[in-house]
Amino acid sequence: IRTFLRRCRAADTGDQREISQTHIRERFSEYVAKYSVYRDIVLLDLAGNVMARLDDTVDITRSRHPMVKEALTTNDAYVETYDAIDLFPDSGKSLTYAYRVSDDDGTPIGVLCLAFRFANGLFEPIWKAQYIDHVQITVGETVSVDGRGAYYDKSGAMRDMVQNHM
Repeated sequence: IRTFLRRCRAADTGDQREISQTHIRERFSEYVAKYSVYRDIVLLDLAGNVMARLDDTVDITRSRHPMVKEALTTNDAYVETYDAIDLFPDSGKSLTYAYRVSDDDGTPIGVLCLAFRFANGLFEPIWKAQYIDHVQITVGETVSVDGRGAYYDKSGAMRDMVQNHM
């Protein structure tokens, strides 16, 4: 990653840069194959310009999201955000880790963004609001509400069930 960013900073010509981008995408693909929790990996320069990304069908060339600046300035190892991010326009809110990529002398040279995949590939397409008529939750308890009536009168069964049992 550092080598790729150094080459980009040195203004490599188009052919050399395309070879480098293909190579870095292959590395991203290998990483996702090994750790299947990521749905996209994006490498940004210091200004938030997309230098390489795993999902080349997304036509976003720059991020203006505050996590980029934060990743470059934080003392932490990475920045974690759960937000709608301009890098992933069709995703809504997304959990993304942004890591500062530093040169050998510690100078920041880019930001690596890892977008997490939480969906089950089999069920994700059908678990969307447009396909759901209603959700029914059944709690089969053998314990009665004896002795808890005052609590239920105050808080309600829904609050008790959601906060204590789900």
